[in-house]
Amino acid sequence: MSRTAKSWLRVLLCGLPVLTGAHPAMAETAQDIYKKALPSIVLLSVEDASGQPLAFGSGFFVADGVIVSNSHVVAVEGAVRGYVRVVGEETQHDLEGITAVDYQQDLVVLKTSATGLPVLPLGDSDSVQVGEPVYALGNPEGFEGTFSEGIVSSKRDLDTVKLLQITAPISQGSSGGPVLNAKGEVIGVAFAAYRDGQNLNFAMPVNYLKSLLENAGTAKPLAEAQPTEDRRPVYAEAEEEEVRPVLERLQSEGLWGEITLEAGAMRQVRVEALGADTVSVQEVIGPLQLRPAAYPLAHIRSAREIGVHRIPRQMAPYRPPKWTGLAVAIEAVLPGFGYFYAGEYGQGYAMVGVTAIAGGTAWATGRSGAAGWIPLLAWTKVASLLHLRDQVRAANAVHQEREPELLLDEAAARDRPLRLAELRLRF
Repeated sequence: MSRTAKSWLRVLLCGLPVLTGAHPAMAETAQDIYKKALPSIVLLSVEDASGQPLAFGSGFFVADGVIVSNSHVVAVEGAVRGYVRVVGEETQHDLEGITAVDYQQDLVVLKTSATGLPVLPLGDSDSVQVGEPVYALGNPEGFEGTFSEGIVSSKRDLDTVKLLQITAPISQGSSGGPVLNAKGEVIGVAFAAYRDGQNLNFAMPVNYLKSLLENAGTAKPLAEAQPTEDRRPVYAEAEEEEVRPVLERLQSEGLWGEITLEAGAMRQVRVEALGADTVSVQEVIGPLQLRPAAYPLAHIRSAREIGVHRIPRQMAPYRPPKWTGLAVAIEAVLPGFGYFYAGEYGQGYAMVGVTAIAGGTAWATGRSGAAGWIPLLAWTKVASLLHLRDQVRAANAVHQEREPELLLDEAAARDRPLRLAELRLRF
């Protein structure tokens, strides 16, 4: 073989690793990061003793049956139980309790009955550099599985806590969601946004979470996480603003506002009376329900006008009035389907089941057996129709009572189509 041929052979052999794909791994795309991370994201909600939802937020799995969120999501006054639901699924899993909590860093580790789900890898927040891309994943305003992109805009020191400032948008409901780097690793936990600025959002560095996970113990009830003065996040002082002028304006102009309490819980309110030390309000709870409440001014961390009240879609089963006659007519022909029309799906399925069992038994027992079942079927049909009529009338009466508090700006909806960003319930 000539010297020239040997030289070309060496060049080709040296190039084989490149041709066979032996090169550094390419960074994951945003689409890859989203697909891998989404199955680990949950919607978290806590309730009081009567089952009324008090707060909701986001969370993510870090181990089998273990999720992480913000302490202010679960440390809500009156919270006694909670549940999580994996984004995109219907099954609700109970929160079995808190295994570790750090109020200063606004982090909490929770045990849940959900098992066998993928977990997110934890990165190193100390190595995060300003300018590197990040992705926030959570449930802002109840819009599940929202994925947003941004960069690390700063690393800030606040007293004894370091914060990651990011441009990836977060909103109420994003709290507790992961902030991921370009490798799909968690580098922070979203917890706050500065409302009066643009793209001023903050995440708690994940290295604080690592220390908390090392000290996790047995699960304790949610009720033990009740808010107290010594359980305020270290950044709370930086968020405070003068609340009385805002409350006075809300009262004088009849506006709706949002107040943030000591532990971080938010309430959408209308101010009824403002005293020297307390404020009486009407606040929104659960599926578009109002209840009176009173709060000491000292326990209100911030207040702002909203004018527009946004309610998570899974908590707002807004239904227009139904036609009683049509519901009864459908039910008379198709057992159970009249209830479906009225929105009473549980009773609809029950009626389908009862009718199928009774009819099947009558058919199986023959003519003599059917004679005994026919009166029962007739009585069940009459009782079902009367019950459906009463339910539809009751639901319509509730709707009429709410008309003075129109939750949807129907006039605006008739005048022009609403873009997705404007699909919000208004007072």
